[in-house]
Amino acid sequence: MTAAQEPLLPPSRASGLEAGGSSSRLFEELPWQIPHRRQSGAGLRLCASLVLVVTAAAALQGTVMPSLCARGWRWGCACAPPDAAWPRFLVVGDWGRRGAHNQTHTAKAMARRAAAMGAHFVVSTGDNIYPSGLLSPADPAFKESFTHVYHQRSLQDYGESNKPDNPACGAWDEGCFFSPLHQLDARLAQRDPRWRCACSYSLQFASGQVELFFIDTTPLMAETYEKAPWRDNRGGLTEQSWEAQLVELEAQLSWSAARWKLAVGHHPIRTNHRAWGHVFKEMQERVEPLLIRYGVAAYFNGHDHNLQHLHAPEAGYHQITSGAGSRVSPKFFGTKDSPFQHGGSGFVAVTMQPQALRVEYWGIQHTDQPLFAIDVPPR
Repeated sequence: MTAAQEPLLPPSRASGLEAGGSSSRLFEELPWQIPHRRQSGAGLRLCASLVLVVTAAAALQGTVMPSLCARGWRWGCACAPPDAAWPRFLVVGDWGRRGAHNQTHTAKAMARRAAAMGAHFVVSTGDNIYPSGLLSPADPAFKESFTHVYHQRSLQDYGESNKPDNPACGAWDEGCFFSPLHQLDARLAQRDPRWRCACSYSLQFASGQVELFFIDTTPLMAETYEKAPWRDNRGGLTEQSWEAQLVELEAQLSWSAARWKLAVGHHPIRTNHRAWGHVFKEMQERVEPLLIRYGVAAYFNGHDHNLQHLHAPEAGYHQITSGAGSRVSPKFFGTKDSPFQHGGSGFVAVTMQPQALRVEYWGIQHTDQPLFAIDVPPR
């Protein structure tokens, strides 16, 4: 079904952010401090690829809080849940617009839900800073689109602790006309302790029964972005190997003993939002076979600026599109494999238990009921 689109609401005046407003972008040539870190299982490894990584953010060792980039980053949480706890988290994507286009209203709705459910962290499915990423690690857009918008207490303090515990943000994808490496700079965490960026990696929760795999999908879309003007930026697509990333992803999936395997990326595999078709060809050919082969239960993504739930029975996994963190694109072309589509602003709330993954789609209106909810079984 297609939920009715709610009216576009102006950003909160209390936030100090005006719709469509702009502020000076201070460009400062600063040397990079890039954390070459990637977590897989229990350890950190050197990260060879640094561009447009992990279209989603989660935190190392079960911690997550947001991250930003011209078109593809994620964010996670500030405090890790107890080792044996089953995680509760929010998923949002395509959000960083200085509070405009309902970003502040989405943030407020996220804060209400985070407080009600006791969320442990937030995952961002990418495209964190519009329109073109960060000019430098000192760019004021970082605070204008992240710190000043997601300021609510329930989006600051997770669980029993008020201190960040190795938070790590995911990746950045296409559209970073300035070097995407700015978002990996360690000094961003000094500006906001919730911020960490890393390359493609995995996180374990619930004593290893849950594992999240974060994928940098932009390099996997090599043919689509073959002529993109930003592909040759420092840390850009020409410095990455999608083949090597797939080999590594398959190795991580095959090694995992988790009962629940979840994946996070920026680009969809399936969609009802594109007039040209229902699948992203490179994603279907390169990523989907691994999700099917290794029993991934759910794939979280953004890129489409709306909310969708897609499930093709022959594929097995559920695709959860959460890209409605600010400006939305409400048009759909059919309802193929989709019990739910929503063209308004919103996000996803996830509650995990041993036998089920509870997925709830929330809009920005004050309500105690989600727009749609479904229980996803393990595979």
